[in-house]
Amino acid sequence: MVGARFVTVRIFITVTLLSLLCACGVAQQERLRPSQRQYDTQYSGYADYIRARFFVADGKVDKALAALAKTQESDSDSVYIRAARAALYLEQGKLGVAYRLLTEALDLRPDDTDSRLLLADLLYTRNNDGDQVRALVMLHRVLADNPQMDELYIYLSQLHLLDDDNIQAMATIKRLLKRQPDNIQALLLQAKIYILFDEKIKAEKIFRHVITLCPQGRRAYVYLGKLLEQNKQLDAALLLYKQAAYRSVDNAYFGHLRASLLINNQQYSVALQELQQLVKNDPADYEALNKISLIYLRQHNWFLAEQTLLRSLTIEPLSQQFYWLGYALEQQDKFDAAADAYTKVTKPQYLYAQAVERLAIVYAKHGKFALAASTVEHLIAQQSAIAEQKQPTTSTNLRPALFLQLALYYEYQQQGEDVLSAFKRGLARFPNSIELNYAQGVYYSEHGSYLLMEQSMRRVIKLDKKHAGALNYMAYTFAENGERLDEALDFAKRAVAVKANGAYQDTLGWVYFKLGEYTQAREQLELAVAELPDDMVVQEHLGDIYAALGLDNKAAEIYTQILKKTPDNKLLKEKLGDLK
Repeated sequence: MVGARFVTVRIFITVTLLSLLCACGVAQQERLRPSQRQYDTQYSGYADYIRARFFVADGKVDKALAALAKTQESDSDSVYIRAARAALYLEQGKLGVAYRLLTEALDLRPDDTDSRLLLADLLYTRNNDGDQVRALVMLHRVLADNPQMDELYIYLSQLHLLDDDNIQAMATIKRLLKRQPDNIQALLLQAKIYILFDEKIKAEKIFRHVITLCPQGRRAYVYLGKLLEQNKQLDAALLLYKQAAYRSVDNAYFGHLRASLLINNQQYSVALQELQQLVKNDPADYEALNKISLIYLRQHNWFLAEQTLLRSLTIEPLSQQFYWLGYALEQQDKFDAAADAYTKVTKPQYLYAQAVERLAIVYAKHGKFALAASTVEHLIAQQSAIAEQKQPTTSTNLRPALFLQLALYYEYQQQGEDVLSAFKRGLARFPNSIELNYAQGVYYSEHGSYLLMEQSMRRVIKLDKKHAGALNYMAYTFAENGERLDEALDFAKRAVAVKANGAYQDTLGWVYFKLGEYTQAREQLELAVAELPDDMVVQEHLGDIYAALGLDNKAAEIYTQILKKTPDNKLLKEKLGDLK
């Protein structure tokens, strides 16, 4: 059965008696109308019934219920009034009262169509497997008694689809199509079911048939277009949308579908032509302008993106567009204008937080590191407060990257204690953050705190045994210090196994060198130099290995080349002198 996946699934049944009550204040949706009954003027409660209708029209449901209750007092055997009251209670979510009224109505008249439909609605709403089975059985019985209720076939098929009973859904819709072969709603639903059966050719045939029946409609074009897109038939989908634009009154809608498809397939020049035509037809089409700006952003055409976004914002000032405007301005080094754009991003919460992050980056690019840090501090405090609310619907942008950003801005100001505080606060909230632990380890290493560096890096390796960066960092540090070389070799080998780049091969070769295994060291360092030919440290390592192997000419050649770039390198001069 459907189970917990559909907690609030409703059948959307409202009988005609509720239409007479101004739809009882329900949402304006397509509904079933199984009967044509009206409350008879001969009954003594008719005046209260009329008042109830006016109350519903004014949205005063409680007063309408009170009036209907009076009507029922005057007409205690009325099935109709019980059903009307039950419908109102259903819309209020008062299932218990509605259930009692409907069972009373069905006790009085077991075959009452309206009451059975409403009771089925109620049972299905309970989201209980047993009740949902009862609801489906009840609806099928109503349909058997009222085969002319075309909309009920549709709703039953949809319910069977929700229940993953595609076979029964198809059987039900075929019964309707047998009565009405050209029922468009039924044909569209049948095509969707064929797609679920992976019979896409049959689905496409039906969609095209519906288009011939209703060439100015929208849905068949849209469904068929999506099917063609899924089948990677790009040209066919584009042609279909073009035909739909000519035939339908929604030509702009299909123009947007064409543009979106072209953008998704990176055909930007054709998409721009499509969108520019839409803007020409309707200069206020901000959606087309936004798509144009998206293309320019993807093409890194920052100036045209800026100009298009400014035009779009004059039509509708959306936060998302202010964000992208800020980004386009930032890429052009228009920092003041970018900051102004970012400050205009207000919602939703996640976008606001991203804008504040970008604002801090803009301040940092301007050299305003203190302002950048205070901006991130404010954002962290705000997002922390949101996180502490612990509401399921509340989202937060609080994440390790914010604390890394904060630490970086403090590092730029050489505020060591604040840097460590940023790491500490971040790790208190995200103790298993690999990026925070790793960055903290690098910071400790750069400031000579090797024991603390080792603790951080071992934490990273514990969290991710294949973290090549941490493995390489540990291996190189041990090799440079000439300690724990066996463990350094293990770390270096593991790093190269994960990612055999020049930096990691240099470390492995250097560990081999420290261990006196010069042949293996030469093999790794030559690979490293081949990938990093301009890295003087790697070059020097290879020169040292050549010297250790007695290849003085090769070593001298490397040292000489390095000295041309760093002529004041006294240690290297000594190495070269020792060779001569």
